[in-house]
Amino acid sequence: MPAPSVLMRALRWLKGQPVLLVAALAALLSMLAVPPSPAYAAYFDWHTLLCLFSMLAVLNGLRQLGAFRILAAGLVRRFASLRAVVLVLVMVTFFGSMFLTNDMALLTFLPLSALVLSSCDCQDKILFTFVMQTLAANLGGMILPFGNPQNLFLFSHYQLGLAEFVLALLPAFVASLLMITACCLAGVRPRPLELKGASLQTHGLDARGFALLMALFAVVIAMVFKLVPNLPGAIAVAAVLLASGHGEALRRVDYALLATFACFFVFSGNLAAVPAVQELLGRVLEGGAFIPSLLASQVISNVPAAILLAPFTQDWSGLLLGVDIGGVGTVVASLASLITMAEHNRCLPGNTGRFLAVFSAYNLAFLALLTALTLLLP
Repeated sequence: MPAPSVLMRALRWLKGQPVLLVAALAALLSMLAVPPSPAYAAYFDWHTLLCLFSMLAVLNGLRQLGAFRILAAGLVRRFASLRAVVLVLVMVTFFGSMFLTNDMALLTFLPLSALVLSSCDCQDKILFTFVMQTLAANLGGMILPFGNPQNLFLFSHYQLGLAEFVLALLPAFVASLLMITACCLAGVRPRPLELKGASLQTHGLDARGFALLMALFAVVIAMVFKLVPNLPGAIAVAAVLLASGHGEALRRVDYALLATFACFFVFSGNLAAVPAVQELLGRVLEGGAFIPSLLASQVISNVPAAILLAPFTQDWSGLLLGVDIGGVGTVVASLASLITMAEHNRCLPGNTGRFLAVFSAYNLAFLALLTALTLLLP
């Protein structure tokens, strides 16, 4: 391929990665204050990067196999009420995000929701369902270390145990589940419907391929909990995927997310090396990390906020709650929300303004209620 064509493709790709561009610019500017040196190697949390790469690769394989689509379509076919179908689609996203990560859950289940609702002539509920699924993906994934990318980083950074991690987030998780369920029950009438779609037909699952990918998923979980060394584990996952014909799963890994992590590691590492910045962020966080991280998430999104603030506070529970609850609110609070906006614009073009209005109303309400709950709890 001619070099100009490769360059144009690269530029088009970068144009679609605004957060990566901001992260790269921040890293480059920070290098003016702290020139590159061998000390940079200590900035990177290789455990997080290798676990995230491996998990994204395996989940890509499962998604391409159609495992999640078959499961969700099977559940939806069991119900004949619009309210029940919407609730199932949202709950599949909520609980799916615990294992798939929030962005992978949305990439998997948003198109299915559009397909199902279009098949029963209920396009008017696509927007509401998408907004509920986005809340479900961002809040459902908080309860496990690998449910959201920032969780994986903080779990590794603070060397947390699973029990203390879950207990810190359990009240917000349960409240989120109850609130989302209540919105679905109140927001959709239980009118009968008929799923007409041949488009919902799914092919049988490749049992051998599914078993192999689930075995690799178990390896990744063992990596997260440091039962398997991260570098040999990542190499083994990549090698097995290639050898078993799942090379496309490796190609479709979100390398922009990995690069964003790397850039913010450089940025936060350099900031931590500047005494004036240490003093400033130390003062900001001395009253607790919850509110600063929640507010930072609204502006720079929750993954960068977690990486930026973690070196300056030992209030891991406040930071964890801040970036997880902070994933709702503005449309940039979680990068996964941008996936929803893009899918909505594809399904219902010309309605971006209405999407942002409805999205913001629900998200800001959830943000206010969950923030109040967290501040009221001891």
